[in-house]
Amino acid sequence: APVAGASVTSEVTTSVPFSEQTAVVNIKDERTDFKVVDEREAEKQLQKCLKLSSSVKTTSKALTPQAAVIELVAGNDCSLYHFKSRHEKVTLLDTAISIGDGSALVTVINFLRQTLSKRIFNYEISKRPIAINHLISNLKNTEQINEAVDFLTFLGLNNEIAHIKLSQCLKTKSIDAKIRQLKHCNSNYFQGIDNELAFWGNFVNAHIDLLELQQPIENEDSRQELLPECNQKFIQIPRHSILNSSVIETLFYCCLYHYELSENNFASPKSICNRHSLNEKQFVWTALRSLCLANKWPDIDGLFQYKSWLGSRKLKSPIPMKKVVKLLHKHEAPVELIEKYLKQVEESETRMNLAMSFKMHRFVVELCANLRDRNTLQTYISKLRPQSEEYLMAQNYLRNSSIKWKN
Repeated sequence: APVAGASVTSEVTTSVPFSEQTAVVNIKDERTDFKVVDEREAEKQLQKCLKLSSSVKTTSKALTPQAAVIELVAGNDCSLYHFKSRHEKVTLLDTAISIGDGSALVTVINFLRQTLSKRIFNYEISKRPIAINHLISNLKNTEQINEAVDFLTFLGLNNEIAHIKLSQCLKTKSIDAKIRQLKHCNSNYFQGIDNELAFWGNFVNAHIDLLELQQPIENEDSRQELLPECNQKFIQIPRHSILNSSVIETLFYCCLYHYELSENNFASPKSICNRHSLNEKQFVWTALRSLCLANKWPDIDGLFQYKSWLGSRKLKSPIPMKKVVKLLHKHEAPVELIEKYLKQVEESETRMNLAMSFKMHRFVVELCANLRDRNTLQTYISKLRPQSEEYLMAQNYLRNSSIKWKN
C-alpha cells in the first residue's frame, strides 16, 4: 500500500510542470549552497582572527623593551601593557631617548604616565632632560596646561610656568578679560629679582597699557564712524578694529586717522611714541606710510624739515632717502615732491638709477648735465620721444659749448 506522505508528494509533483519543478529545486539548492558557503567563510574568518590574536599576543609577550621601541619607531602597532615592572618601563624610556625618535618617545612617556604613580613618574622624567622637553611640549600642544604647570612646579621651573600662563592670557579674546588676566599673571608670576622675569614683567605692563589705550580709541572711533559729519575719513579709507594690534600698528592707525591731534591727546601719534618709547626712525617711517596712503602730501615735509643754526629749513631723514623716494613713487606722489626728495639722495649713481626707473626724463637730463656726463645723456636721448620737451632740452645741453663734459 502506498505511504500517505508519498502519495501527497506525488500528487503535488505531477500537478506542477517540469520546468517549474526544476526552478524550485534549483532555488532550494542555491539557498543551501549559499548557507554552506556563508558558514564556511565565517568559520575561516573566525579561525583567522583567533590565529592572528594568538600570534599578536605571543609576539607581544616575546618582545623586549628595546624591540618594542623599535616597533614603535617603525610605525607598527605595539601594545606596551605587558611591561609591568618599573625596570621594564624605565628601560622603554631610556631606549626611546637613545634612539631619538620623538613620536616613539611621546608614546612611551604617555604609557608611563598612565601606569606609574605620579611620584615615580615625575622622579624618572625629571632625571632625563630630553624626556622633560618632550613631555612639556606634548602637554602644551594638547592643551593640558594644568598638567604642564603641575610638572613644572615639581621641577621648580617658575620661568616656564610664567610663560605658559602668559601664553594663555594672550589667547583670551575679550579685551576686558585679557587685561584682568594679564594683571593677575604679572602680579603672580613675573614679580621677583630674576632679570628675565623682570624683562617679561615690563613687557606685560606695556601690553596692558597698550590694550587700555586701544579701548577708548576704538570706542570713540566706532561712535564717530556712524556720524555723517565725522565719518568722511573712515569712508575714504575704511578702518579696521585697532584692538589687539601691535604698538606699531596702533601708531600707524593713529597717524592715518588722528595725525592732526595735539601731543597731549592720548590718540596722538606723538603721544603714543612717548608712551611706548618709540624712536624717531619708527615714528617717521610709520607716519610716512600713513600719509602716503592718505595722500596727505603737504604734511610730508613736516617729517623731514628742521631748522639750521642760521634759521633756514633743511631736509633730514633718519631713514635712507632712497626708501623715502621709492615709497613716494609707489603711492604716485606729485612729481615735484618726488624730485625734491630724490635730490636728497647722496649717491649720484643711485639718484640716476632711481630717476631712470621712475621714467622722470626731465630729472635725468638735468642730472646728466650737472654731472657733465655726455655719454649717458647721448644714450638716454635715444629713449625720448623726438621733439618732446625733454628731448629738446637734452639737445640743447649737448650743443652747449660752455659745458665741460667729462667724457
